[in-house]
Amino acid sequence: MFDVVSLQEWRRAENIRQFNRAYNNLVKQEKKMIALRDECERQLKELKETQRRRGELRRMEEQLCKLPDNEEEDVEKHEKKDADEEETKNQAD
Repeated sequence: MFDVVSLQEWRRAENIRQFNRAYNNLVKQEKKMIALRDECERQLKELKETQRRRGELRRMEEQLCKLPDNEEEDVEKHEKKDADEEETKNQAD
């Protein structure tokens, strides 16, 4: 038969075990939450970098759209420039 002291000690030991289990579970949850926080911070940095790059691309596209769309004239100018350079070169010879 249990005496009162040993029953109290058993209950106390059981309470300590329950506390330790609860504490260990909290530690595990905290580690998971820290890992989740770190992952969220990493993804947030990645998202900001992606948005920054998209902004740069958007600005480049806007600049390209503002450029004159005179491809034929540009080709003619370059051909004329090349012809003038050749003519100057031939005259110098």
